[in-house]
Amino acid sequence: MNDSTMDSGVDFMKELDAEYRERSGLRDRRFYSIFYSRIEPSPLMILGINPGGNTDTWSMSPDADEFCSAWQHDYVDERYEIQAVMQPLLRTVLGIDDAILRRIPKTNMVFRRSPGVGRFGEQQEGMQIEHALKEAAPTLERIIRHVSPRAIIFEGLEALAMFNRTFGTGPLGQSLVPPVTTPNGRYPALIYAVHELQSAILPHLIIACALAHPSKYAHRAEFRTAEQDMTVRLAPIGAMLREMGPPSVNR
Repeated sequence: MNDSTMDSGVDFMKELDAEYRERSGLRDRRFYSIFYSRIEPSPLMILGINPGGNTDTWSMSPDADEFCSAWQHDYVDERYEIQAVMQPLLRTVLGIDDAILRRIPKTNMVFRRSPGVGRFGEQQEGMQIEHALKEAAPTLERIIRHVSPRAIIFEGLEALAMFNRTFGTGPLGQSLVPPVTTPNGRYPALIYAVHELQSAILPHLIIACALAHPSKYAHRAEFRTAEQDMTVRLAPIGAMLREMGPPSVNR
């Protein structure tokens, strides 16, 4: 099947967007964002905490292709702080180029926007982020079931905690790697953790690689330890993606 003619994929994303708008009551895109890539089956996906940006000033270009009909991907086509970390990280760890990177779905645990988790309530009229997590969960569940990933890279350790609270079947337990920490004031910050997750929404175990927020910690030397571990641990995932090849789309 030619990926460029897979209108059903775009229709699915439009359906997800409409479903979330109905549930949340949101109509203005400055308050939320769901899609940063196509949502198609893939052995790997990326989950962050919530979209960045100030709801008072954020706006979407009138020419934007909101549903990525030509397989647009934020980490290939856009330029911002976390993108500048994740694009080279994914290429290095998985042994892929930008064309194949487009196959990796990216979204967040929460769809409502804020310039930081600490300002979430201020930007969302007093709503707590935990409420927004529950609000997004039914749509996110449909996304994850559709992608059916074997591995998930979490952008932020809290993103992993959110996932396990929402879809997990038990406590996270001990990381599969020794603690990777970096100095961070009085207490060291955990940079990287790995877990095998059993979720209530997928029949198979998920390899969960959780990074401390890349935009804050990517330049620390300890971040390289995470990169080295993922290169080995996700080697089968990289091989699957390379075998799939880039989506067939005229750009």
